[in-house]
Amino acid sequence: MKHFSESALPLDHLAHNRLALAISLILGSVCYLTIKDVEAEDSVVVAERQEEPRPSAASFNIGAFSLMSMLGAPAPIYVTVTNGVGITSGALDSSSVILRAANATGVKASGTAAQISFEQGSVVNGAVTPATANGQKALLAEDGGKISGSGVRVEMLPQTAAGVNITANNMTGVTAQNGAVVNLDNSQVSMGSPAGSNNVGLLASGADSLINFSGGAVSTLAKGSVGVLAKDGGSIALSKGTTVSTSGTVSGSTISHGLKAEGASRISASDITVNTSGAAASGARAEGASEITLTDSTFNSTNAATTTTTTAVLHALGGSQISGSGLSVNASGNYVGGARAEASSISLKDSHINVTGSGVVSNPAAAARAMAGGSLVIDKSILAAQGTYGHGISVEGAGSQAQVSNSEISVLGARSIGLNITGGAQAQVSKSQIAVDALNGTGPWSPGVLVDGAGSSLVLSDSQVRTSQKTSYGISAGDGADIKISNGSVSTAGNYSAGISAGNATITADNVNVYTSGNDNAMGVVANLNATVILNGGTVTTSGDGSPVQSNLTFPHALASRNEGALLIANGTHLLTTGQQAYGAAVDDGGSMQLNGVSVKTEGDRSIGLYAGIGGPKPGSVVLEANSVTVETLGANAAGARVSRNFKDAQTATLILKDSSIRTHGDNSAALQAERGGQLQADNSVASTSGIGAHGVLVSSIPSSATLKQASVITQGADAHGMLVKDGGQLSAAQSTVSAAGDNAAALYV
Repeated sequence: MKHFSESALPLDHLAHNRLALAISLILGSVCYLTIKDVEAEDSVVVAERQEEPRPSAASFNIGAFSLMSMLGAPAPIYVTVTNGVGITSGALDSSSVILRAANATGVKASGTAAQISFEQGSVVNGAVTPATANGQKALLAEDGGKISGSGVRVEMLPQTAAGVNITANNMTGVTAQNGAVVNLDNSQVSMGSPAGSNNVGLLASGADSLINFSGGAVSTLAKGSVGVLAKDGGSIALSKGTTVSTSGTVSGSTISHGLKAEGASRISASDITVNTSGAAASGARAEGASEITLTDSTFNSTNAATTTTTTAVLHALGGSQISGSGLSVNASGNYVGGARAEASSISLKDSHINVTGSGVVSNPAAAARAMAGGSLVIDKSILAAQGTYGHGISVEGAGSQAQVSNSEISVLGARSIGLNITGGAQAQVSKSQIAVDALNGTGPWSPGVLVDGAGSSLVLSDSQVRTSQKTSYGISAGDGADIKISNGSVSTAGNYSAGISAGNATITADNVNVYTSGNDNAMGVVANLNATVILNGGTVTTSGDGSPVQSNLTFPHALASRNEGALLIANGTHLLTTGQQAYGAAVDDGGSMQLNGVSVKTEGDRSIGLYAGIGGPKPGSVVLEANSVTVETLGANAAGARVSRNFKDAQTATLILKDSSIRTHGDNSAALQAERGGQLQADNSVASTSGIGAHGVLVSSIPSSATLKQASVITQGADAHGMLVKDGGQLSAAQSTVSAAGDNAAALYV
């Protein structure tokens, strides 16, 4: 360094003037001067012009600290001893602490007598090697101590002299432990570096330990580094626009979560934003009987997990609770759901969850998920999922449950279910909408609602279920499940998409309106193998066509009961089909059906009103009983009631009418028909037809039979006989009347 004698300095009178020194430093920085030395408050900083690049960030910081000192701010405090401490007591507002040793602490309040004010203070990790950067703590309150401040800056982002990030591990920005308290407003906590690991922004540990952090920002960059961590009974409160950001990857089993509460701890947050981008990271994770309460906050997750590390933005496990109101939760990455209660509970109100990403069959990327005895309570919320196995709500396993009300659930993706209840789980859904759609034509598609497995149950009321894709059933129950539906509606638009279907399960629907518009097996309501379906009131409307290929045997019937042990009971339900080969009510292949006070109307050719038949591939005895039923068909070859055994000698096919009315409008549309060994019985009923060749009663082939008692048969049309028996069929009529009005029409023709 070049020193000038006193006689050589023309402005010697300014040498000890603070303002003059400050101005000289500013001018020196502009002129690319390098700071060479900093002495005591009244010392002169002498520098010489250098022909070299602009000073490094480290040199500039030294100059800044010198400038602060000369303007009256406290000189920075350097901690250069391992386990050393910069500040331990008092009001040290605007103080700056630079940590240059391992396990050093910037500000430490230890014991109930220690209360430190740190307004506008700063703590910086100034280490230049990984060893000296390790384990540093910026602010530490312990054993009842207290630290408070606003505008505090914590920068634990150490760099080498050349400005290269240092691998810094095990650092903590703000710590309250063993009953201590830290209060910070509008403060910044930055933790690094990307190559480091296990750094924490805010840490509250131990009973009665508390951190209040308001209106600031917390960020971590390192692997396995949590933004906000409460553990072992500690508590943290975040508010007023606080932002928490984590981006580190996994370090061993430690994940860079945004908020984490463990060991019976608590985190509360209002008006905050949490951003996570590290692998398998949750925005808020509660475990070990902990609690997280969230209000009016936003969570953004842009990370993915794996099939074995699946998680959710909000993840509660181990007997913990997460409750949220006014939340916006966004996840974009595979195997990351929106909210997941695992042996824990999550409640959401007035919230919006949006998940974009795929899962797998065993771990769906659901907007909301309860498993292993977990529970969900969702009210007045919107849940959306987009991706393969991206369910809307999934409730899995015995003891798991969900209560959903006044909410909207939508999914877009192959194999994605709107509401999935399996393995003995239970759910209650009211006043909600469930929709399954797709962005493209690639499937396969799943039901709007699926309840599957012994003990699984759903109570659905005043709600709407809608699907639009092929094979996407509206509501499906299987393998011992039970569903109770009241009011509301179910609609499907895809081919083969039944409205309500049960197999080896039970469904009861009261005053439910069912609509299907797909072709083939897009039936309204289906009772399949060993299932019982009961309809009380309501309507069933289908508008699709059956397959034009006769061998396909696919029909969009309003009601169907098929295969052994299937039973469908309808009381006071109104049925309407408007497509071709769309029967009103059909039983086949071992099914049975009871209709009481039901009205049936079909509008289409070959659309039979009531049908009981035995198919070739899966023969089984069938029976259809209709009491006080009205049937009307409009179309050619659309019989009012037909029974057919298909010559299966080991089975029987029976159709029984009591106190009913059957009317057909169309050519070759018989009112009552028994064929191929079927047996028909009509008591106190009316059968009428209008059309060419539309017989009142048609019995054909051995050993088909029809038995009428107190029946009335009326036909109007050419060649439309009142009763026609042929090919060995048998007819018995008692206390009945027959009228045939048409050319070549006989009352009885044998």
